[in-house]
Amino acid sequence: MSVKKNQHFVPRFYLKYFSNSFLGKTLGIYNIPSDKYIDRGNLQKQASKEYFYGEDLAVEDTLAAIEAETAKLFRNICETGVLPPRFSEEHIVMLIFIMILSARTEQSADTQNETADKIFKEIFKYDSRVKDFLDQVVVGWGDNAPLVSIRFAVESIPVLFDLEFKLLVNRTDVPFITSDQPVVLYNQFLERRKAFGGITGYAVKGLQIFFPLNPWLSFVFYDTNVYGVGNKKDCYINITNTKDVMSLNLLQYANAYKNLYFNEFFTEILIQELKDKGSSFRKESLSNVFEYGSVEMKGSSLIHTFISDTRIRLNLSFIRELKKAKRYELGNKMTHIRNQELLDMTERELFLNTDD
Repeated sequence: MSVKKNQHFVPRFYLKYFSNSFLGKTLGIYNIPSDKYIDRGNLQKQASKEYFYGEDLAVEDTLAAIEAETAKLFRNICETGVLPPRFSEEHIVMLIFIMILSARTEQSADTQNETADKIFKEIFKYDSRVKDFLDQVVVGWGDNAPLVSIRFAVESIPVLFDLEFKLLVNRTDVPFITSDQPVVLYNQFLERRKAFGGITGYAVKGLQIFFPLNPWLSFVFYDTNVYGVGNKKDCYINITNTKDVMSLNLLQYANAYKNLYFNEFFTEILIQELKDKGSSFRKESLSNVFEYGSVEMKGSSLIHTFISDTRIRLNLSFIRELKKAKRYELGNKMTHIRNQELLDMTERELFLNTDD
């Protein structure tokens, strides 16, 4: 039996940061669907599936190589509290790991499959040949869904180079937690304006990325034309307000697919607090597909699809909206691009590198 049969979609080296006594053997688990709290779960069996990335191990081996480089980088950040310089090799490694992690999970794979199924059925619901049978079939990428999701994330990484990043240092007694979908894409700017559709696309104005590194450190990436985060010159922010920590943990609860992970200092009482506050923020579906009929062209329509965003009405004491962002008007635009020049450059590179 292959030692790589059990393939983790959230890396073990990362989960070990949240293990009990930092020993890497057990960790706290809260399974959301079953409402089950486990104080000492087996870390080895978490966030994994048999041959999730394929039996040929090509993707698994590539991910392992990325994890090895990232593990060294994260270890250094944990020990020194210092982030790599912007646009350095370490910055790129960090960004690649985080964005691949957001795309390589079970939830991301299921999102790809759900989206494909909904689009297919929306298109063919008027076709007399198949419309009566659509409920009997499921359309999707199948086992290739994780690879589709990862490829899109990798191709889109350059769009994120303009995001600033800082380290959040937890100075409270309540630890950060993580989940089986630990990278949270968010957008306070467009959430407050009740923008319709998806608001956390990689190129969207106001994008934020929250990612807990361990129980006491977390990353935040953000749009500098929209937000001020802590003191402008500081690369880290000391969080002394427990409410801020619990708000970030609430993000994990709302964004998780099935499981939360935490060390022995995050109690069952705190889990209950997250459940009480966050149950209404859990997603009812992973993706959305809408059809808009054309007024001018009979029989024509537009299909609009977007991923269900995490929205919890997030408010953090160390993040403020800049005055120039407050003056921004949504108008009637469906999308609000953060950096058009960077997006165009990325799309040109993708076009030039596409195989015939």
